[in-house]
Amino acid sequence: MIKPRGYERRFHDLRDGQISAIHCGDLSRPIELVFLHGNGFNGLTYRHILEKLPVHSVSLDLRGHGFSTLPIPSEPLTSFDIFKEDVLDFIRRHTDGQIMIVGHSLGGAVALMVNQAQPDKIKSALILDPPTLPSSWRFLFRIPAVNRWLMKNFSFAKKARARTSIFPDEETLFKHYKTKRAFKAFTSEILRDYIEGGTRPHKDGIELCCDPKWEARVFLGHDNDIFGAAKKLPKNSFYIMASERMASSPLTRLKIRFIMGKHRMKIGEGFAHLFPMEDPDYVAAQLKRLLAN
Repeated sequence: MIKPRGYERRFHDLRDGQISAIHCGDLSRPIELVFLHGNGFNGLTYRHILEKLPVHSVSLDLRGHGFSTLPIPSEPLTSFDIFKEDVLDFIRRHTDGQIMIVGHSLGGAVALMVNQAQPDKIKSALILDPPTLPSSWRFLFRIPAVNRWLMKNFSFAKKARARTSIFPDEETLFKHYKTKRAFKAFTSEILRDYIEGGTRPHKDGIELCCDPKWEARVFLGHDNDIFGAAKKLPKNSFYIMASERMASSPLTRLKIRFIMGKHRMKIGEGFAHLFPMEDPDYVAAQLKRLLAN
């Protein structure tokens, strides 16, 4: 058996630019797993999960995140279709045979949509706490006036827009994030990976690769058929929701449990929405279990 050798960053051509990918595990093998990150994060943030696996896996920088060079559209974002199309383009061009698809938050929703669009390419899936809104809300995100109102008033979009994007150096940014409630449970290694994979040089120091205005727009892209997509998941798939109700409601949780069945869906007791960065060993164990089946 070839010993895994850490990770490599590679750039892959897509239809309108290049997508950046962190390759982990046994790089002599074909790509067997594709991981999709949450909004505002990047592929490198999750490497401590993927480096524990015995397969060749890639963690992509989605459009507008990390070091991908894919252009940002000017029109309002009402769904996650643009990310879905990017990932479909990647797996069609750069993978052979079937893969496992894994996604957290935004990435979990995109993973569901990718499988729904091309199920013949997906062998199994692990879905980690995607945003799951009532179906009746979907039409609201299509209305321009509502989109503009939400950009100003929806708490997640407001916080993203107000985010400072330029810092003098990585250490200042590290200390800044260590004071934030959302990041307090991250290990120092994971937080440094998030910073390394999500910042670039700037004349005044460093800046976030993900423009806060783009992050805010992504928070409004909820016209997605999450429940219909969940129905299409392969049998060898698992769906984990955090007990913290940031991304779903009691009603949407019940609906997902009904779709998935009690043996393929779990609410992680004590899990916050960012649990993959707080407990990477747990997520790696779930992946190993699915890979073994």
